[in-house]
Amino acid sequence: MTEWNGPFYYEEITLIKKAIGVDPDAQGYVCALVDTENSKPVYKRFSSSKKKLKGILDWINEIGDEVIIAIEGKQGYSTALEKLLKENNVTYYSFTSSTVDKFKKAVLGQHKSNEKDAEGTGLLALSQSQANRLGKYQQSFSVDSELRMISRAYESRTKELARSFNRLWKDLMSSCTDLFLFCYGNHPDFDFNKSLIESKGFLHLLSCKGISSWKEMSFEELYTIMNGGLFKDFKKIHQNIMKCSEILTNIPKAIQIELQLKAKNILHQLELKKETISLLKELALKRPAIFELQKIHGIGITTASIMISEIIDIRRFKNNNHLASYAGLTQKEHSSGPDKENRRMVYNYNFNKRLKNAFFTAAKNFVNNNPDSHLTGYFRNLIKKGMKVNEAYKRVARSLVRVIYRMLKALVGTEKNDVESAKDIPFDNGIESNNSTSQKNLNISFKKLKEENVEKKDENILNSA
Repeated sequence: MTEWNGPFYYEEITLIKKAIGVDPDAQGYVCALVDTENSKPVYKRFSSSKKKLKGILDWINEIGDEVIIAIEGKQGYSTALEKLLKENNVTYYSFTSSTVDKFKKAVLGQHKSNEKDAEGTGLLALSQSQANRLGKYQQSFSVDSELRMISRAYESRTKELARSFNRLWKDLMSSCTDLFLFCYGNHPDFDFNKSLIESKGFLHLLSCKGISSWKEMSFEELYTIMNGGLFKDFKKIHQNIMKCSEILTNIPKAIQIELQLKAKNILHQLELKKETISLLKELALKRPAIFELQKIHGIGITTASIMISEIIDIRRFKNNNHLASYAGLTQKEHSSGPDKENRRMVYNYNFNKRLKNAFFTAAKNFVNNNPDSHLTGYFRNLIKKGMKVNEAYKRVARSLVRVIYRMLKALVGTEKNDVESAKDIPFDNGIESNNSTSQKNLNISFKKLKEENVEKKDENILNSA
């Protein structure tokens, strides 16, 4: 055997040996510098104030470039730090609290403190780096915190408003059944069949005057309080309210005051919701993506704002299937056994619920506002074939995902051809409908559908058309 005396070339692999783990809380950030060469970590605490927060950057610069910045959680208490790091082009990685907790218990034990959490986050980042799996935890896209805060505030206020209405009418039904039936237009002793149950005028009346004092009010006073100009036949409303007030006797004063307070609360929430919508309109002026989505008939300012704030950046998703999965509009494959012979599709419960609700709202509004659309015809055919309404809306939402994905991709300029394709391809992608002109559009877009990997169920519908 010949001995090799020549030079031996090799590539030196350098591993990062330092990491800063950050555990955010309400008052600031606990940081732990962990080093594979030193057994004891270095702990530091920084305030979350704008002036003190820059101390973290100075500390990172002192350590040098060969250090990993790892944060426990994201878009919570760490929002200010994440914004600062992105503004200064500092790469950082985010780990969920559950992931850090499991790793910390396995490595550092059960003892819990802010210092241990920060140390566990840093050690987890080092272990993922050595296993070459750190890249998937990198945060490359910035969340529009302003738009997200306002859009989520609108969503929470809408839900709270519905709960407040339900509480008011429940109390009204239990304490004043005659008034409740009168407001619904279902009282057997009245020929009044208009619903006042969610009228602002009635809410003003309920909040301003006690029920026992209604019978003493004049026509002009009632007209002023209820803003009678909004009603077509206010004289009839006045007559029936006077007649109803004669029946409403022996209502305890405490109940009347409680109903007044709940009515005032609802009116206040209505004003807050109105102000939130005006704020969203102001934010939309600086965000072209929101205006782009509103081109779809059925998507309004609030739905578009929620979609954009939850999607964050369309470049996060490789294709429309990934976006649909993130929105909970697809199923995932579940297989077991060595040869994966037992394969089946199961529901995916790991998705963004707010984005799914936004797509469902868009689907319902699209069907209601576009009766002649092929996608609406597709929806009607699914219902005729026995599919449940929510499942049919889910199919419509899945079709809208393809269109919205193209529109947003074209807007960021990552796919030049998508600008034209988004204009040419109809919203329903030529799916079977009841309209006589659907066959022509179906033949035009059939070839494009295959290139986009449309689900097999949709392809079967197309082939049968």
